[in-house]
Amino acid sequence: SKAGHVFLVGILLVSFCSLAQRRGGPPRRIANPKNLQLPGGSKVEFRSFSASSIGEKASYSVYFPPAYQKQLDRKFPVIYFLHGMFNDHTSWTVARYGNIPLLIEKLMLQGSSPQCLMVYPEGRNSMYTDFADGSKKYEQYIYQDLIREIESRFRVKKTRNNRAIGGTSMGGYGALKIAMKHPELYGSVAATSPIILLGNNPIELVNSSNRISFFYRVFTQVFGLPFDQAHWKENSIEVLARRVNL
Repeated sequence: SKAGHVFLVGILLVSFCSLAQRRGGPPRRIANPKNLQLPGGSKVEFRSFSASSIGEKASYSVYFPPAYQKQLDRKFPVIYFLHGMFNDHTSWTVARYGNIPLLIEKLMLQGSSPQCLMVYPEGRNSMYTDFADGSKKYEQYIYQDLIREIESRFRVKKTRNNRAIGGTSMGGYGALKIAMKHPELYGSVAATSPIILLGNNPIELVNSSNRISFFYRVFTQVFGLPFDQAHWKENSIEVLARRVNL
């Protein structure tokens, strides 16, 4: 819905501003997270499940709105939020980034946004992309394993119009790419400061720039060494934007 899309963009802006303001200081993730009960009745749980697409236990956090524990016959929309590079599924809850769950709860209690579940999967530094060698399928993990886990475990609406995806930085790239490749699954998509590299070979770009040279190891892990041109084209935002009709 239009209201849901506006809310998704708002949450992304809140998250991005918090990220941008706190480059140094306290830790960016929690080593041993504990579930959080918020003062307004919402809560955050930290969970894991066996994800066949990546062949291991996959961790995620899930935000339950205040109404979830009060209206037991009600089902809710879901927003999947993909974190940026070097963060994880706990990062959005830490003080370094402004305790985002409290901000979300405030918006919902004020009636400024619809009540929904928010799911933050751990994506490591995967670019939310299936690896060229087939060893890890992080895109499939997001659009298949994770959706199946959430929709089988929680009271959520299971239609496209009640499912949204967004992210920042690396997660912004992942959200745009996955929504473009699987438009039948997501009714809304939004991204802030997404990593988008143009051209036929991003390895050449990261080799020629000191500012983003640390991406080199990540890109070679995902897209292969030697570089797999066909795999890149399947996951290039530039290529997808030209051919996908959302």
